[in-house]
Amino acid sequence: MSIGGQVSELIEGFRKLRFGALISIISVIIAFASLAILFFTVGFAFPTIHPAPMFHMFSGVAITMMTVMLVASALSLIAFILWFMATGNLKRYNPDRFGIGRLGLLLQVIGIILIFAGSLAFVGVAFAQGSNIAFFGVFFSFMAVIMFAAILVLVGAILFAIMLIRLPEDQNVESDFKTAGILYLIGIILSIIPYISMVGSILILVAVILIFTYSGSTLKRLETLPKT
Repeated sequence: MSIGGQVSELIEGFRKLRFGALISIISVIIAFASLAILFFTVGFAFPTIHPAPMFHMFSGVAITMMTVMLVASALSLIAFILWFMATGNLKRYNPDRFGIGRLGLLLQVIGIILIFAGSLAFVGVAFAQGSNIAFFGVFFSFMAVIMFAAILVLVGAILFAIMLIRLPEDQNVESDFKTAGILYLIGIILSIIPYISMVGSILILVAVILIFTYSGSTLKRLETLPKT
């Protein structure tokens, strides 16, 4: 691959990485805004409404919340796809050092597919007629699949964080990307620990904001390099 081609891959990778981070931030803002609206709407309205219209109010709020959360979920999916594409560009640029990010997201895809497939299979068996022994056998099999899938997703996120930490090994990449990777890694680990999982989620959000910021500064450097 020519030097120009390598630079082009790096530029395209950081563009998708930055855009994916932006979409992810927007999805989080939408999700938190919907929760805030729910809290204030129900909190202030609850003491003043009569039982009769209460059902209608909660129905309307529930429908609105579901719609907003679906939008946030769709945006999160788009962000993931953009990051998956970005890791492809980065892997083609430097497969030895940056290819680990692509592997990480691929493991996450496999884990998510296993979770959905296992859930659908379990629901189908749960509604089918059969003995209790068979049901419990399927249930424990389902739990084993879910645990395996969760491990894949976790390992995949850790590998993606390692890729972020490695990005500054390229002289044209913002050195502070290592900070974003470390925060992302710590956030992933804390997010699976009870009672402090919220701290982990906040660290992940901060890391995503840093990814957006440092991708922008990196692109400014890369766009000054010769493409031929």
